[in-house]
Amino acid sequence: MESKLELQQLSLSLIAQNYNPAQITPDFLAASGIIPHDWQLASKPVVASNMVQLRFKNGLSVVAQPGSITFSEAIRTSSMEEMEAAKVASRYLEALPAADYQQLKISPMCLYNLGDEADTVRQLIVEALLAPAPWHSFGSAPTKAAINLVYELEHCQLNLKVDEARFQQGETNAIPGLLFAGDFIYSVAELSGESKINSFKIAINNWQQNVAMFQSKISENIIKTAQAAMSEQPESRSAKVLVESA
Repeated sequence: MESKLELQQLSLSLIAQNYNPAQITPDFLAASGIIPHDWQLASKPVVASNMVQLRFKNGLSVVAQPGSITFSEAIRTSSMEEMEAAKVASRYLEALPAADYQQLKISPMCLYNLGDEADTVRQLIVEALLAPAPWHSFGSAPTKAAINLVYELEHCQLNLKVDEARFQQGETNAIPGLLFAGDFIYSVAELSGESKINSFKIAINNWQQNVAMFQSKISENIIKTAQAAMSEQPESRSAKVLVESA
């Protein structure tokens, strides 16, 4: 299988002080114009004392808990214009502008699959992205690692986690790969009222540019760096497979 970086999920979270999740119901979302009236639930709503979860048949899920509401969407289409999570988050802001919003998080999750080369995933992180060190060989099994990176961008902060993953695609066996989970965090503590809402809406409207930049930086700065590092180890069969499949 060809190795490639694919967007798997997109989530948008609104963080607000004194937020009460109890109001989130399908009827409320539809009556407020946040979702269309014809959307159907994929399963019965999950309602607890401090959490509400709604899952719709189009792949969108809504999770509300004290202090935050998150709109998540598993990628089912190659057309980003057809995705709903950002549209719903923007309409939620329009319908409820008075909430005390503190942050917006735009969170893409991408998978770089590696076919059947499961050990290559571990080697990419431990041997290629991290400098050689004695701790690599500690213990009775190959060392595993995850990497957390923080970038300060012009308008937001980007947190990036690189970890091992196994992705289930249909009824086939799970595919080993590298998981790249990002959080673009927009804070607006200095803004209030309409300016705060407008700032968040601009960020939401730019989600596609964020995802494109996220994927580009991963491909150019992380994956290619790892490929180059592993290609310098000609004795490694996994390195050979990785370079040939890229």
